[in-house]
Amino acid sequence: YGDYLTDSQSNHESVARVQRSLTGLNGVLDNGKTRLQVYASRPKDNHVTNEEIRGKGTALNYRLNYHPLIRNSEVIEVVTYSRDNKGVVININKLSRFGDYTLDDLTGDLSFTDAIPSLDDKQNPIFIRVSYDLEGNGEEYNVAGIRLNHQVTDAVNVGVSHSYDDNEKDGKQITGVSAEYKNNDSRVTASIANLRHQDSSKEDGSAVRLSVEQKWSANAKTNIIYGRADKGYENQSGGVTADREELRIAHRQKVTKDVNVEVEAIHSKGLSDDAVQQSVGVTADMKAGDWTLKAGARHIEQKNSADNDSFNTVILGAKTPIKIADRKGNISAEYEQDIGNAERKRMSIGADLQVHDKAKIYAKAERINSLTGVSGLSSLQTQDTFSAGVKSTILPSTEIYSEYRLRGVSDGRDLETASGIRGDYEIEKGLSIAPRLEIVNSIKGSGKDSVAVSVGMKDVRSKNERKAARVELRHDSGRDYVGVEGSYVARLDEEWSLLLRDSARFDWDRDAEKLQSSNIFSVGLSLRPRIDNKHNMLFLYENKRKYGFESEGDCDKHVLSTHQNYEVNEDVTISGRVGGKYESCEKGGVNITSNAALVDGRVIWDINNRLDMDAHGGMLTSNSFKERQYSAGLGLNYLLQENMRVGLGYNVKGFEDEDLDTEGYNKQGVYVGMQYKFDEKNLGWLSGEKQPDRNRVEIPMTQHLDTTNNKNNIKDNSSKKEKSALDVFGSWFGE
Repeated sequence: YGDYLTDSQSNHESVARVQRSLTGLNGVLDNGKTRLQVYASRPKDNHVTNEEIRGKGTALNYRLNYHPLIRNSEVIEVVTYSRDNKGVVININKLSRFGDYTLDDLTGDLSFTDAIPSLDDKQNPIFIRVSYDLEGNGEEYNVAGIRLNHQVTDAVNVGVSHSYDDNEKDGKQITGVSAEYKNNDSRVTASIANLRHQDSSKEDGSAVRLSVEQKWSANAKTNIIYGRADKGYENQSGGVTADREELRIAHRQKVTKDVNVEVEAIHSKGLSDDAVQQSVGVTADMKAGDWTLKAGARHIEQKNSADNDSFNTVILGAKTPIKIADRKGNISAEYEQDIGNAERKRMSIGADLQVHDKAKIYAKAERINSLTGVSGLSSLQTQDTFSAGVKSTILPSTEIYSEYRLRGVSDGRDLETASGIRGDYEIEKGLSIAPRLEIVNSIKGSGKDSVAVSVGMKDVRSKNERKAARVELRHDSGRDYVGVEGSYVARLDEEWSLLLRDSARFDWDRDAEKLQSSNIFSVGLSLRPRIDNKHNMLFLYENKRKYGFESEGDCDKHVLSTHQNYEVNEDVTISGRVGGKYESCEKGGVNITSNAALVDGRVIWDINNRLDMDAHGGMLTSNSFKERQYSAGLGLNYLLQENMRVGLGYNVKGFEDEDLDTEGYNKQGVYVGMQYKFDEKNLGWLSGEKQPDRNRVEIPMTQHLDTTNNKNNIKDNSSKKEKSALDVFGSWFGE
């Protein structure tokens, strides 16, 4: 029971895939041959499915349409679509919170640790796909599902699935069947699904997807992708787009040692409007010394409600290797021209250079008389694009970030991390930069000009410090944006650590002559005594300023908080926190101020080495202490094994506050919690280093890693003589 993803192990080739974050029951049986998953949940929140935001070439300038959202309900993916088959998903990359992005649940502000481009290196469009939950009307509904996969033989795998959601407004049922055949030379996947909406006024639909990869020999390979989804099939997680039919066939044949031929056929159709784009092309490339020469022809047909069009093009291209300072790379150019209309053409030039064993920089510029890809050449629309970036073989989400843990204040988990950026180019050991540049110029038509520049820096050269910064600018035909972000984490001495972080954004709407700006400044301080750990402390100050947001007004918020933990003796521990906030907002000429303060505490008694109980209570005041709310409760906790603790408790009185008690420690009612405390012994396999001596006596750490919703601290009662615990600085700085 807890938080889980419904289809965390499936890929986008299954049209029945439903990627959703839930809290509830989740059971998995897996014997290596058969995998059965059954899940069930009763949320009361409204689910927003697959909001898509186009990449902007920046890392910071994103915001969800709806907010506040339910904490940890989001699933964020970077999706790349085919430029020619706009309903075909080429790649999906699932992102992880803190490792790849941070999200403010209250405001919907979304930031990434790396810039999200609008196009990849082959000019395919890139989108950020986000699904999340919003506060509902309080009425619970049922969500459940079953997944069954069976490995029939070494080559054949079959699966069935059913997803059930009975939300009256947005609920749906999806039933699907999938199969995969795979051997050394072939891979065939097929899936089909049917979707039925709970709302009878909505149209139901079906979808199908087929993928074939066939290697006929060392010299011949064929790829086929087919997808079709009815208008009512509203499930973008399945890798198909509603109301579209897509087909792409590509065959590559090595004719001789120096000559290769490629045949490609594309069919892209809108089912409701019957708009069709089709093309069949043949190209050949030939090695001539260091050069690779390319020539070919393409037949293109375009149809929509107003016009039918058919024409032929010729294609010429060349590619040659280059070498700069002993670094190898390539430079290439390609030209395509309509035989009968000089206005229809495509020109591109590109270059790449291997600057590091795991990093390659690239740049590509293209002018194309089309806004829909090479199969949609037009005499009326022209688009110029320029992109430059770094392609790295380092896997995403593998960066270990410096962390400052402080729970239950302001934005909760968002304050647990000091921002880090994934370094793409190492100037020297420990110092890396991540530059990004993107230029899009639409000369005619409905496109929008834009220039985005982003530079990130990370400095980990000092054993006791972490520095990270990012500066980015974006200019398009109607707006100018500037974003600056920086963080500094330091071990001041063996006991004190410091976090400084600031994030500022400025967005100028030139058409409306309106400026929107925001700034978040955070200071964190922690005391973790290494010799005598009887008393440890955390402190936080945060200031949030927002101006120019009509729906929210001009606001200035201050939050100050401290956590204290004191071990009276071996059997009694006292912990508590004090926090306060002050907010001033001006909206419509009216100034509104508010303030609140929180005090809560907990006393934990050890009954024996495994069992303890606690009494806890708190007070929330507002309106200058004139209004008060109280909480009080009891809890019983049991140590299942070393570092793992479960608890059950009840708050007879309670209150809620989204800034000062984000995790709901003081919420009224029954709570169930599970806590697991881990240290460097659990993570040693990442570095491959020799594991520390399990018998070494270490200083116990409480409160640093708290994964439960209703407990402030983890108290380790596993042994009075030997306490395995977290070396806080080793964890922070990856020693």
